[in-house]
Amino acid sequence: MTGVLLAAGVGKRMGSKPPPKCLLTVGNRSLLQRTLESLRAVGVSHLVLVVGYRKEEVAAEARRCAGSMTLTVVENPRFQEGAILSLWSARSFFDDDLLIMDADVLCPLAAFSRLTGSLQANCLLVDGTSVDTGEEQMVLGQGKRALQITKRPSQELKAAMTSFGESIGFLKLSREAAPLLRRLLEEKVQAGVVNIEHEQVYPDLFRETAVGCERVDGLPWMEIDTPEDLERAEKVVLDNTY
Repeated sequence: MTGVLLAAGVGKRMGSKPPPKCLLTVGNRSLLQRTLESLRAVGVSHLVLVVGYRKEEVAAEARRCAGSMTLTVVENPRFQEGAILSLWSARSFFDDDLLIMDADVLCPLAAFSRLTGSLQANCLLVDGTSVDTGEEQMVLGQGKRALQITKRPSQELKAAMTSFGESIGFLKLSREAAPLLRRLLEEKVQAGVVNIEHEQVYPDLFRETAVGCERVDGLPWMEIDTPEDLERAEKVVLDNTY
């Protein structure tokens, strides 16, 4: 299994001239180190790290922490545009079972285990207890199948589908589904649709192949976007076994 970790962004809400969010220290370890340790523990053998902002520092920390994993660093030189371009930068590796992950998420090993151990070939990690404030990527669908992921879902959408909860930023894809995502990314990029989040391509993928959800309700996770998030993340680590 190959992990694709998206770590190219600037993280503007962390302040002026912020460090890359994946290099933030949470409980005496960088967020990147924590992620790589968990990936090794669940058997990910190859990590594709997409870098952009302060790329040398991010790559250096990944090399320090990779351990037995094979590490491939790819650059997204257009990292100040939409995050779709970061995922597009890793397209050469979409011929294996994949884990696609945002690098600014703190979550325990149990979340990684739930994803890699899922009997569903393709699935998202979703927290059904999250409150929709308008900032969350909410996953909706019918039955057990995800059909939409969006911020601020309309009332019509919520009436037509079941809300499964907030995506925490992790997607597992089979080697059969990964090339479908590559094609869908290519269609957007070639059409010049590049100032969007990579999640905005996922509904097209959901229409072509079944993608389910694995719940992480109750697990101590959080996305780190602001200094206040970082403070809360420290408390999460202190209060839980990480």
